[in-house]
Amino acid sequence: MDYNRNKKYFEDQNFKGAIIALIIGGIIFLAGASGGSGGAAVVGLIIAGIGGFLIYSKTSGRPTDSEIDQTCLDQVKNLKDLALQKHGLDADQVKEADPILFSGYYYENIRSGCLYQIGKDNLYRSSNYEAVIFLFSAEQVYCYTNRFSIIADEKQESTDEYFYKDIVSASTASNTKTYTNKANQEKTINYQFFKLTTSGGTSISASVLNMGDAERAINGMKSLLRNKKSSK
Repeated sequence: MDYNRNKKYFEDQNFKGAIIALIIGGIIFLAGASGGSGGAAVVGLIIAGIGGFLIYSKTSGRPTDSEIDQTCLDQVKNLKDLALQKHGLDADQVKEADPILFSGYYYENIRSGCLYQIGKDNLYRSSNYEAVIFLFSAEQVYCYTNRFSIIADEKQESTDEYFYKDIVSASTASNTKTYTNKANQEKTINYQFFKLTTSGGTSISASVLNMGDAERAINGMKSLLRNKKSSK
C-alpha cells in the first residue's frame, strides 16, 4: 500500500495562499513588463511560479474518492481466508450459510489517530478502515474484525464466536463523530453500522459503508438466526 500517496488525499485542499501568489505575481509581472522593468517582471514570474508550484504539489498524484475506496476494498477481499486462519477453522466447518462481510470507514483511532476528508460525493472518508466478516457453522457464528490505517502501518485484529442461542439481536443503527478540522471548524460525520448483541450484554459492531447494499445480507442473517432459534 502506498501510504504516502494516500496521505495526499487527506491533505488540506485550501489554495487561497497559492492563488494570492499567482495574482500578485501576475500583477507584478504585467507592471514590470509594461513599465520596461525586467527585474520586476522576473520577480513577478517567481512569485507566480511559487503559487503554481504550491497548487501542483497539492494536486499531483492525489488519489480520487473512488481510488481511496478501491484501496480499502482491495485490503479486505481475502478476509475470509484470514478469518479461517485466525479461528483455526477450515471452510468445511462453516458451510451453514455464505459468509457475510461488512466494511466501511472507521472514524476512531487505531493507534496514532486518523484523518478525515469529505469527498466530491459528500461522503466523509477516514484514514482508518474497518471490516468484519461473519462465518456460520451449525452451532456458532464466528466473527473476525480487521481495522487498519491506509496512511500508516497500523492495524487491529480480533476474533469472537457466539452460539446462536446466545444471540438476542441483529440490528442496524447510526451514530455521529464530531471533530475539529485544520481551520478550527467543528464538523460532524454521520455513519451507519451493524450490531450483533448477545444475552450476556456483549456485542460486536461493524461499520457499513452503504446500508442499502448491506440490507440483503443483514436480512439473510436475521432469517438464519430466527431459524436456528426456532429449531431448538
